[in-house]
Amino acid sequence: MTCCPQSGTFRQRIFNFFDNPASGHLPRAFAMWIMTLILYSTVIFVLETVRDIKTSMGATFWNFSEIFCVVWFSFEYFTRLLTTENRWKFLRQPMNIIDLLAIAPFYLDAVFNFGGSSTFLRVLRLMRMFRIFKMGKYSAGMQMLANTMAKSFDTLMLLSVYLGIALVVFSAMIYFAECGDPIEVHGEIIYARPGQDYPSPYSSIPASFWWCLVTMTTVGYGDVFPTTPAGKVIGCVTMLCGIMVLALPINVIGGNFIGEYTLNQKKEEIAPVEVIFHTERERADFFEARCVELSAAIDVMKDGLEAATEALAKIENQRKDQELADTRRNKSHE
Repeated sequence: MTCCPQSGTFRQRIFNFFDNPASGHLPRAFAMWIMTLILYSTVIFVLETVRDIKTSMGATFWNFSEIFCVVWFSFEYFTRLLTTENRWKFLRQPMNIIDLLAIAPFYLDAVFNFGGSSTFLRVLRLMRMFRIFKMGKYSAGMQMLANTMAKSFDTLMLLSVYLGIALVVFSAMIYFAECGDPIEVHGEIIYARPGQDYPSPYSSIPASFWWCLVTMTTVGYGDVFPTTPAGKVIGCVTMLCGIMVLALPINVIGGNFIGEYTLNQKKEEIAPVEVIFHTERERADFFEARCVELSAAIDVMKDGLEAATEALAKIENQRKDQELADTRRNKSHE
């Protein structure tokens, strides 16, 4: 394996260096450096929210860390943007959108100078977490997960439909079972469940969505729970239906992941062979190009020889004609 791609123009080699870590030792080392910066930036982002650590380290350290990471991320992103053959296609690719979102907050804050308490600034700072998704370009595991989700899109949509239907149905059932009866407490009319003097948490069907979703996914926080016999029966049915609704689509997603994992293992097995194949293919293309150039040169030489032969033949004919004319002239004088 070479240190960098040898085929293509200089612009293509630069793009492959930054975009294809598998193209050589140096591109792989640069990819590892970018991954290290991503991890460092993520750790800094997390630790910056701890007030004691943020105060003890000082603003200079946090600002320098942010600028250092953004400079490298910007260098990597804009180099690939300037050397790609199709910039519009490059800008529309999901991973490149994530790369742009990862550096955009720094420049937006630097240009517009949002206030420290600005809600928009908080959103921008949260967008810095997009940097961790940059690892998807260098991590085979994250790529497998993304490919699995893409292949399971239809299954995920089916799961969403099932969950949506079940959410509305069971939320409506638990509402009518647990909404309570109107009672007067401190001169105010509230809807409370039997034996309680505070409002029922199931005050509406939308308010019941939280309980229904938590119960169907078998999380069960316990912050809201039914107390009436009818509500408990509905809760049991909701849990059982949630298990059945989730089981089948998740099995399909698991099967897709196993298939993607097997495919990735096969790719790793044939990767050395592919490297040899591409190397030999590059050599073959090189010799093929040289042969084409040599063939063109031979054709030019043949054309030149033919032209020279024709010129010599013409000169020879002119010489013979001249000799014949001289002979006739001499005979006429005699």
